[in-house]
Amino acid sequence: MAAPEFESAVEWVEQVSRPWVARGQIIAPRLEAEEVSLRFFLGVYWLPDDDGPSASRESGRFVCSEDAALKLLAMCEKSRAAFDLISAVAADYLNRDDELPSTLRLFAALKISDQLSPPKPTRRSRTNARNFFLLMLAKTVASDKGLSLTRGAASKEETSACDAVVEGLRRNGHHVSERAIKELCVGSGKENRRIRAEIIELQSAFQFACDAGVIPKRVLDREWNRVGVNKLSPS
Repeated sequence: MAAPEFESAVEWVEQVSRPWVARGQIIAPRLEAEEVSLRFFLGVYWLPDDDGPSASRESGRFVCSEDAALKLLAMCEKSRAAFDLISAVAADYLNRDDELPSTLRLFAALKISDQLSPPKPTRRSRTNARNFFLLMLAKTVASDKGLSLTRGAASKEETSACDAVVEGLRRNGHHVSERAIKELCVGSGKENRRIRAEIIELQSAFQFACDAGVIPKRVLDREWNRVGVNKLSPS
């Protein structure tokens, strides 16, 4: 019989991952890793309309200062992350029929008239969100539920945080191996080391947002703390 901590971890993973899984696959958006850091550093965030404990994506609006928009516009021809972010913000203003601030209006005009050429997305942008999500699940389970992050090479006991992630996802119909998640967490391959390095950068950006107050603490608590960004340590 599984220990209570392990079963609690599995149930948490099952609950958190349910919206991410459809038809047996993790449905993750294309994501440039730099985009999340840009949001933290520039104070660009989604402000949900609801008051629940978790941030809703169903209703709300983007918040982006004129200074942040200017910086994104200056970067967007060289940074796909900046291009994607300012595009999302401008589209949100238009969808809500809200008046576009001057910089967003200029961006929209340049984009519509094909005077801006978006940089090509990185090849790994399709897997970034999925890998970050899996790594977040394992790290958060290890931290909050007191489980070992991985099991030893010779261990047959499937009670690690990686095992909890495997079982929680399986209950939602997605199958991934413990080895694959373990490689994300501690693997020495170039790609896995790159992911963990990007997590360190993300932590720095998160801490900046906390210290500088560029994003309201309530939003950080609901949107960013909720998904365990501050728990994604490389150790």
